[in-house]
Amino acid sequence: MSHSLLKRPLISNSPNQIPQKRHFLNEVTTSTNLVIDTLDDDPSISPAARVIITQLSNLLKMAASIVDNSVSDIDYAAEMERRRSVVITGLPENQSETPSVRAISDNNAVTGFLDQLGVETRSVVCYRMGWYNKVRATNGACRPIKVVLPASSFQRTCLHQWKKKALDIRRHFDNKRLNIRESLTQEQLKARRQLQAECAEKRKETSDDWIIYNDTIVLRNEIKERRMNEENLSGPFPRTESMLTRHQKN
Repeated sequence: MSHSLLKRPLISNSPNQIPQKRHFLNEVTTSTNLVIDTLDDDPSISPAARVIITQLSNLLKMAASIVDNSVSDIDYAAEMERRRSVVITGLPENQSETPSVRAISDNNAVTGFLDQLGVETRSVVCYRMGWYNKVRATNGACRPIKVVLPASSFQRTCLHQWKKKALDIRRHFDNKRLNIRESLTQEQLKARRQLQAECAEKRKETSDDWIIYNDTIVLRNEIKERRMNEENLSGPFPRTESMLTRHQKN
């Protein structure tokens, strides 16, 4: 089939198109408000023209509403997937030239990782993030693996078990670079990296054991007191979203 006969869709549901769609919504809102202000302020516009302009404005509002609903649905679906996903870093990549062989190897590696965590489930889907580069993979620069789980409870269980078993699992795989975290948006990931850099800088400047706890840089010996305060404030229900990250000095 000739490429000239192929047409790109007018509407894309890709999450990458969300910023463009939001820009479109903003432009429509601004234009519609401008039209309404013009109708109110310009008495020279004829009644017939006013009817046509009003109808066009209503059509723009309807189009904006449709796009807004589409963006909201994509946002919701992406957020629900993030809540049941984890990202594993440090798992070595299979260096086969065949993509399916690498994918099967990754799936087996993730299954073994979940077994070590003691999480009784299989991934819905798992895949490497980014493009495959054999040279980088050979040198040990393996890409992160995103693991989508059946429910958000499995994500929380994975993170909880990792806190308890990280040292044993790294020892089992003979891999000190293994790590696991929740799936994050680009904005969240950027904020976390900035926080990690600030924490690392504090550890360099002082001899104190600074860590990241609940998105805040604190001293490790303060954690117990903070947890007690949180439990007193939250009542009998345990907190499941608390994340603890340590930054080692080089």
